[in-house]
Amino acid sequence: CVYNSVIYTGTHDNNTTRGWYEALDGEGKDIVRRYLECPDDQVVWQMIRQMLLSCSKDAILPMQDWLELGSEGRMNIPSTCGQGNWSWRVKSLHVEPWRIDRLRSLIELSGR
Repeated sequence: CVYNSVIYTGTHDNNTTRGWYEALDGEGKDIVRRYLECPDDQVVWQMIRQMLLSCSKDAILPMQDWLELGSEGRMNIPSTCGQGNWSWRVKSLHVEPWRIDRLRSLIELSGR
């Protein structure tokens, strides 16, 4: 494990975690579910949990993953023009309280 590193669920150049997972075939999804020991509807949160529990010094969580957005939340598709690139925006700062509580709990658990 390398402490002096950064971990993240994704960047502006890849699909959201939910979008990535939904695009997998059945076998790929099965591997992810077994690795994370969770059902489909918990994959994103388990990826966040694993990221926060990693030994990396810094952890970055894209807003789109915290909100569990699918491909519609993707920020950019590299090497393309247009197609909605760089147009995603947070439409509201009103977030469900359970999302705040769940992330807070994971941050406390991981000591971040």
